[in-house]
Amino acid sequence: MRLEELKTTPISKISSLVIDPIKTAKANEKIEVALPNIKMEPTGSYKGVVVDDNNSLVGVVTGSDIVDRALLKAIDPKVGTVSQVANPNPVKAKLSDTVDSVVSLFSTTSVPFIVITDDDGKPQGIIDRQKFARVVRDLLT
Repeated sequence: MRLEELKTTPISKISSLVIDPIKTAKANEKIEVALPNIKMEPTGSYKGVVVDDNNSLVGVVTGSDIVDRALLKAIDPKVGTVSQVANPNPVKAKLSDTVDSVVSLFSTTSVPFIVITDDDGKPQGIIDRQKFARVVRDLLT
């Protein structure tokens, strides 16, 4: 695939190559309960999309978020909720966005992943930074 063609390709056209299934946690869920739900296999890392009761995106949470914020705020994982440790401002893109726009998001942020939503803002999956870079490189060679 040529670079110019790839840049204008909607993410939906290469979704099977770059989008991983989402692991979700409810915002009001106890941290301890949410942990098994956001564990990524086979790496064992924690990476989740935080949703409200309507399954609308309200944040993201990683293992680092849980450790850092729970420790800093002295939040007991048995009592504290996911919303207390989640990042309420996730970097996101729509399925209809182009590959170039996702490249731009990764270039201007340090996030490990981007949440992909449908046109209604409902999370559809995540794009991991390293996996995305590999796929784009492979498509260009």
